[in-house]
Amino acid sequence: MALDLGKVLVVLSLFATVIVTGEDAGDGARSEERLVFSGRLESCSGCQLNRLPEVKAFVTHDLPLYHNIPFKHIGGADPDLLLLDKEGSIIKRIGLKTFKRAEINDLFGSLGFYKKGSSDEEVPEEFLEGPYLPKETKEEEEEPAEDTEEQKDEL
Repeated sequence: MALDLGKVLVVLSLFATVIVTGEDAGDGARSEERLVFSGRLESCSGCQLNRLPEVKAFVTHDLPLYHNIPFKHIGGADPDLLLLDKEGSIIKRIGLKTFKRAEINDLFGSLGFYKKGSSDEEVPEEFLEGPYLPKETKEEEEEPAEDTEEQKDEL
């Protein structure tokens, strides 16, 4: 499955901006880090969504399984994921119009949101409240390789 370069760039930019620092509206001083504590998916529930079968399938089948990401109907609006801080202020808005269902699931998972296996499954305690942090990439998870004999000899 080939990924659209634009979508890859969106996901990569999320890793860089999920934890953002902003400017304080009052005096221009830097504010504290804004961590993602919840999300919200906003979209028209009719005409716009009906033209996007992959996104509609996600909204109707997958979104109800995600914890702390409610759906908000906004007439005529394109589907957007809003990442929210502890106070409910928007940190980032991500357009989902061009995403496939699997890509949206991957995006939500990469952002650290918990997806239940079924609607009656309990949410684990560590996912009940944010902050939700991006999952580490495979390279970050791998342990450093053992030094080879040649490298040890150089020391």
